[in-house]
Amino acid sequence: MESSMKNGWMEFDFSKLNFLVTKPFYIAVERILTSSDRERVARGYQEFIRKHPSRLKIDTVLVDDKKQVRERLGWSGIDLPGTFIGIANNKKIEERNVCYTRKTSFDKWEKVKGILSATVTLSNQPLSVEVKTQTSKEKPCKEKTPECKSTLLCQKFLEDTNVNGLQLCVSVKGETKLSKGFGLADVENNLPVTTATKFRINSVSKAVTSVALIKLTSENKLDLDAPIQKYVPSFPEKKYIITTRQLAGHLGGIRDYYGNMSDLRDLVRNEHYHNSTDAIKIFENDSLVYKPGDRFHYSSFGWNLIGAVIEGASGQKYLDYMEQTIWKPVGMLNTCRR
Repeated sequence: MESSMKNGWMEFDFSKLNFLVTKPFYIAVERILTSSDRERVARGYQEFIRKHPSRLKIDTVLVDDKKQVRERLGWSGIDLPGTFIGIANNKKIEERNVCYTRKTSFDKWEKVKGILSATVTLSNQPLSVEVKTQTSKEKPCKEKTPECKSTLLCQKFLEDTNVNGLQLCVSVKGETKLSKGFGLADVENNLPVTTATKFRINSVSKAVTSVALIKLTSENKLDLDAPIQKYVPSFPEKKYIITTRQLAGHLGGIRDYYGNMSDLRDLVRNEHYHNSTDAIKIFENDSLVYKPGDRFHYSSFGWNLIGAVIEGASGQKYLDYMEQTIWKPVGMLNTCRR
């Protein structure tokens, strides 16, 4: 196939051909690139990631019992099992365009003679026979009720994004109208998602952690406006004072994850930290991105530091405090640590 497109990403849709991929594969994409072409491709990719950092994620998967890096580019995680690079054909281009790669998320980075030039998207989430049978028996949802509308949205979301599965709970004025699972929790073993399937809660952790801040403050164990070193003495003093209140509002000036392709340390880590105070080693010596209180800057690391503050104020490890003081008392028995 040939494209006359000169700017942006070229798209070729082969889905109608129904290619069945059962083994590792190789696809050759031929394009004549000049040195300036390569620079434009690299700058364009970096600019896209800068504008849309949430649309690129790096993960590690097992393929034929071997760990491989998987890149997901999309609104909700479209799998890109294959990536392609344009190879430099002389030393001058090789010196000008430097790229690094590694076989798995835990390997060392190695220099290669190329830059990212193409991606391929595959669907690898077939429904099991059991789930297909269950779905076929369900009556079409045609009512205009909240639970029906939500069900249709979830079904469309699964079809559009190829996500394995999800849970749905619809509550109206405190009354649960619908609670069910969609798709698969375990693709390999064809296990469907149920209402008991556990999912990572990601940044919902921030909202849950804020309850701990309210409780410690109400018990006069935490001063939100005191320098954080009062509770985390090991955190290095910066040019400006940082308070817990600022951290909670993403106003503390603490950096967020590195999201550029030249530094993936924050996206793929294999270190294990026994508590939140130890985990601040990741960023404690980094410079502030701005003066605390000056402007909003979303920071997950800022909330990691809040976890350390909770440990200092409560005298307990963050997860122990959350489990004993927040989760169990309010009946969150399915919220656990992994």
